[in-house]
Amino acid sequence: MHSVGFYVHNSIPTTSCRVKTCKGANRELLATPEIATATEPMAIHNVYNHVNRLNVDRLLSYLDSYAGHSILLGDFNYHHKDWNGGRKTETSTSGNKVAEGVKARNYILKTKEGAITYSNSSDETKRSSTIDLTFAKGSVSESVGYCEVLQVPGFLSDHRVIETSVKRTVKTDVKTMPCWHKITPAKFQHHLKPRLPLLDSPLDNEDQVVDFFGKIIDALHRVKQLASKLRKRLTELDALKKKDQTPKTMRRISFLERDLDRLNTEMWDASDRDKTRRPSARELFNVFRLAKGRSQPLQFAQTPTLRYKDDSATVNETQLAVSDEQKIEMIKKVKFRNNNNPESKRILDNPGPRHDPQREDIYMSRDIDAEKLRTIIKNLKNNKAPGPDKVPNEAIKLGMELLLPYFVLGFRACLNLSLHPANFKDSIIVMLLKAGKEPDKPESYRPISLLSTVGKLYEKILADMMTDALKVNPHLLPATQFGNKTTTEALQYLFRTIFSTWCSNSDDVVTILGLDMSSAYDNVFRQRLLQTLYDKGFPRWFVDTIGLVLSLRDATMRLPGIISEPFEMNTGIPQGSPLSAVLFYFFVSPLVERTFPPRLIYVDGKKETVRLYQFSFVDDVYYIAVSRSYVINCRGLEILHEQMMPIAKELFIAFGAHKYHVMHMRKPTVREPTHNQVRPKIDGFIEEVQEKMTILGVLVDSQMTFDLHVTEIINKCRQRLGYMMRISGSTWGPDMYAIRQYYLTLIRPVITYACGAWFIKQSEGVSPPLHFGLHKKLIGRLQSLQSECLRFVSGAFGCVAGTLVEKELFIENMWTTLHSQATLQRAMSFTSHDPRWRYLSCSDGSSKARIQNPIEILDDEAGKVLEGALDYQILVSQESDDPSYAQAIADRFADRKGRGKIVGSHIKWLAAQDCQDLWQRYIEDREDTQLAAGKSRSQLRLPAALTEEWGKQSLRYYKGLTRAQSTMLFQCRTEFIGLKYHLFRIKLGDAPYCRCNKSRETPFHLFVECPLLEDQRKFLFRKLQHNSFSTLLTLDGRVAADWAITYFDIEQFDNVRKKSTTFVFDPSFISPREERTPTSNSPQSTLPGRTLALYATGITLLDSAQGPSTTRRAVPTALFGVPADLRNR
Repeated sequence: MHSVGFYVHNSIPTTSCRVKTCKGANRELLATPEIATATEPMAIHNVYNHVNRLNVDRLLSYLDSYAGHSILLGDFNYHHKDWNGGRKTETSTSGNKVAEGVKARNYILKTKEGAITYSNSSDETKRSSTIDLTFAKGSVSESVGYCEVLQVPGFLSDHRVIETSVKRTVKTDVKTMPCWHKITPAKFQHHLKPRLPLLDSPLDNEDQVVDFFGKIIDALHRVKQLASKLRKRLTELDALKKKDQTPKTMRRISFLERDLDRLNTEMWDASDRDKTRRPSARELFNVFRLAKGRSQPLQFAQTPTLRYKDDSATVNETQLAVSDEQKIEMIKKVKFRNNNNPESKRILDNPGPRHDPQREDIYMSRDIDAEKLRTIIKNLKNNKAPGPDKVPNEAIKLGMELLLPYFVLGFRACLNLSLHPANFKDSIIVMLLKAGKEPDKPESYRPISLLSTVGKLYEKILADMMTDALKVNPHLLPATQFGNKTTTEALQYLFRTIFSTWCSNSDDVVTILGLDMSSAYDNVFRQRLLQTLYDKGFPRWFVDTIGLVLSLRDATMRLPGIISEPFEMNTGIPQGSPLSAVLFYFFVSPLVERTFPPRLIYVDGKKETVRLYQFSFVDDVYYIAVSRSYVINCRGLEILHEQMMPIAKELFIAFGAHKYHVMHMRKPTVREPTHNQVRPKIDGFIEEVQEKMTILGVLVDSQMTFDLHVTEIINKCRQRLGYMMRISGSTWGPDMYAIRQYYLTLIRPVITYACGAWFIKQSEGVSPPLHFGLHKKLIGRLQSLQSECLRFVSGAFGCVAGTLVEKELFIENMWTTLHSQATLQRAMSFTSHDPRWRYLSCSDGSSKARIQNPIEILDDEAGKVLEGALDYQILVSQESDDPSYAQAIADRFADRKGRGKIVGSHIKWLAAQDCQDLWQRYIEDREDTQLAAGKSRSQLRLPAALTEEWGKQSLRYYKGLTRAQSTMLFQCRTEFIGLKYHLFRIKLGDAPYCRCNKSRETPFHLFVECPLLEDQRKFLFRKLQHNSFSTLLTLDGRVAADWAITYFDIEQFDNVRKKSTTFVFDPSFISPREERTPTSNSPQSTLPGRTLALYATGITLLDSAQGPSTTRRAVPTALFGVPADLRNR
C-alpha cells in the first residue's frame, strides 16, 4: 500500500499523465506524476517520510534521473534552519542532507520560511513546525505563482493543506454532455439536408459507394455540433482567456461563464423544470445507473506494468511490459494471438468448392425493407460511445426520416455489389477490465470494438438476413448448439439428461465437464469461417460480402492511459458488431458436428458402455457422460475431448485446460460423494472435482437442490437493492412508481432468470407428484427476499406482511411469479423455431423409467397452458363479428413475439386468479384473528387496504405522489405506521393512547375523531368537500398524505414536514425530540447513512438524515442486512 497519492482533474486526458513509482527503499514513500505540457513534461515528486523511513540518498539519486522541469513536495518530517524561520529546533543528519541536496540540484524552496504546516494541537504556540515543504527546480521556479498554507474549515488534521500554483499550458479534454433534448428532429433535419449528397448519386462501383457514405457521415458529424453548445462555449472561453484582456473580451468572458452555468443547470437539473411531469424511463434509469456507479470502485486511470506467464513457459519465466508500446504489444499477443499467424490474411481468399457439391443455395433477398431499417434505427440505444466516425446514435435517430431513403439506397447498392465500404472498417478497441480481475494481467481485459455507427446499421441488416435464414433452415446449426436459442433451453437439455438417469431403473451416474475457450471471438479463423458459410449453403454473393466485412480491418487500441497507433487486425470478429454472435455460431459448429460420441469404450481392459452428450452455448462447451461409474464417465470424456482437439486445431481455437471444471452428479438421497476425486486425464487439467458449477449463469450443485443458486440470487438482489438505497429513502428520492419499476426490471429478472429450467416445482396437490425439485424452504427464502425489497419500495414497516405489500404494489407473490415465468419459458420453448433437441434421446432406452422425469411433467403442464391460450383465442375469434379477426389471431400466433404475448397474457390471467385467492385467504385470516380476540363480526374494522379486491386499483392511488406522500399514504392505508397504537402493539411504545386521551392513536382517530386536530380537520374537509374516511385514503390520497405529514407526530417525516405548501405547519403538534449520542458499540448496517439501533424490545433501522429520534419511533424498513431470524414477517 503506497503512502502517497494524487488526484488528477478529469479534464486532463489520462494519456497526458503518467505516474511512476520509486523502486527500492523508498518504494511506498515516493511517487511522481509526469504531466505533459506545451514545452516538456513536468514531474511532481511527492514524498512522505513516514516514521523517518525515507532514504535520503536514494531520494537524491531519484531526483537526478529527472533532467527536465520538476517540483518536489511532501511531508518531509525534517527540521532545518533553511525553512524553520528562526525557530530553534534540532536538525538531523538526514535533514541536512535534504537541504544540501536540493540546493545542489537547483531546487528552490517555495514554502514560506517559518510558515506553520504542522501542529499537534489547536494552540500553534505550543508545538508547531514547518515540515511540509515545496521545492521547484530552477527551470520552473519562475512559473510558480504562489505557495500558500491554507486554513480549510472542517479539515481536521495536524497537517495543513498547502496550495501551490504553477503556470503551465496543459492539454485538456473537457468532457461535455450533448444537449440532445434541446434539438427537435425538424431542426436537426433542416440543418442536415443541405449537407447530404444527391439522392440520385450514381452508385455503380465501390469508389462511388464509399464517397456517398463519406458525405453522409461528414454531414452527420457537422450537424451534431448543434447539440454541443457546452463544448463550443468552453472552446471559445479558453481561447479568450489566453488573449490580452480588454473590456470587450471581459464582457464576452462574463457572458460565456453565465451561459455555461445556465446550460449546466439545464442539463443536470432537468428533472426540476417540471415538477408535475413524471420523469421518463430513460431519465429514471440514468439515475439508477448513477447509483450503481457510485457504488463501484474507482477505475484505474493508468495501466500498470503488465505481467504475463505463458502456459508453455517455465515456472519462473514471467514476461513484463513496462512501456506503453510493450503493454500494447503484450495485449495484442495475448488477446489476438492469431493476428500474426500466416493463415490470418489481410484480404480473405474466395472459399473453395462446397463440401457437398449437391447442396443448393439458401434463398436470401438482396433487397432492403425500409420499414425494417426504420425499426433498426428506432431501436438504437442512446448514450452509447460512437466509433471512429464519431457519429452518435442520437444523431441518426434525429435525422431518421430524412436519412432513411439515403440508407436504403446506399445499403441496397452494397448488397448488389457485395461490398463493405472502407468507411465502416476502422474500429477502436477499448480494453475493459473484467470485474474482480487483477489489472496487471493482460488476460484480465475484455476487448470491445467501437465501430462506425452507420456501418453497424449495415451489419445489422446482414445479421438479420442470417438469422432469418436460420429460422427457415434450423438444420444449418447442430441441434445442441444453443447459441441461437435460449439459455433456458440449453439448461433444460442438461437437466433432462440428469433427471432421466436418476429416474431410470439403473444405478447410472452422471458427470459434467465444462470447457473453457480462450479469447474465442478475438481469434476466429476468418478464412475457415467463410468456407463454413459457403458449405452450409449461403449464396456466393453473401459469402463474398461477409469476406469483405472481415477483410482490410484496422484498429486502434485504448488501454487506461494509453492509445495505440493504428494496426492491422487480421483475426477475429469485432465484439460490438451485430454480426459477431451469428457468425460465431457457424464458426464453432464443427466442434459439435464432427465429434461423434462413442458408446463402447475400454476401461482397464474391460468393454464398458457409456452415453456421451455434448452441447454448447456460443463459446461455452459442455460434455456429459452417463455410465455405471464415475471412472467410466471420465474415460468417455477423455475420448470425446481427444476427438475434439484436432478440430479445434484446424479452427485455431485454443482451450485452456487449467480452467476446465468437472462435477460428478449424485442423487439428493446420497449424502456423501462417492467419486473419490476421480477426474478426466487431460493435459493441463489440474482442478479438483467440484461440488458446484456455474453453468450459463445458473449455479448448479452436484445434487440439483439449487440451494446455492438461491443464495447467489439473494446476494445479487441485495446488492442491486443497495444501489437503490444510495439514492433514495422512505421520504426522499425517486417516487414509488419509479422504484417499483426498478424492482420489476432490474431486480426481479435476476430471480426469474432461466427459471424455466431450475424452478422444478408444481402446485400442491397436483399429480403426478415430482420426485425431485426445489424444497419449500428455498421458495420461502425467495419470498422473504421479495418482501424485503417491496418493503423498501413502499416505505413499509418491517413487520408488514408481504402479501399486503404485494397487493398495494400490484406485484405477484414469488411462488406465482416463478411458476408463471417458468411455465411461459417452457411453453415458448415448445414453439421454438428449432425444437430438434427435444427429440434427442437422453436415456439408454433399455427399460421403462422407474419414476417420471420431473422435466417432462412440467413440460406437459406448460403444454396444457399453451393449449388453453390457443383455445381461448379460438373461442374469442368464433364469437367475434369481424371475419378478419380469426386470421389476425392466426398471424399473431404464427409470429414468435405475438405468440409470446398471447401466451403471456393467458398466464398472467391465471396468475391473477392465484393472487386473488391468496389475498382472500389473507383477509379471512385477519378477520379470524380479530374474532379469536373476542370481537364480534359487527365490531370488525379492517384497514382501508384490506377492504379492496386484488387488482391494479390500489396502485393507482399512489400515482403522481412524491416519495414521502406515497410512504405516508401506504402507512395510513395499512395502519402499520409510527403512531402510538401500532408502536405499542410491536412493543416499541409505552402506551397506545393519543395525547387527547380519548382513544388509541391510529390514522382513523387522527383523521376523524381527535379533538386536538378539529380545526385542521375542518379545513381539510372544506377543501375536499366531503368527510368520508374511505375516500380520503383512496381518491384523495395526495391531500390526505400531505395533511398527515404535516400533523402526524411521526419523526420519520420531520425533514419533509415543513415543505408542505397545502397545510400550515404548527410546531405544537410535534413532540420534542430527544437527542441521542451515538456510542462506540452501536452496530453499523451495510447501508450508507443508516444505523441499526438495537433495543431490548426490538430492532429499528433509523435514517441518519432524519435527525435525532426517540426510541419509541420505528422507521419503516426492510431491515436490509439483518439476519433473517431477526426479521418480522
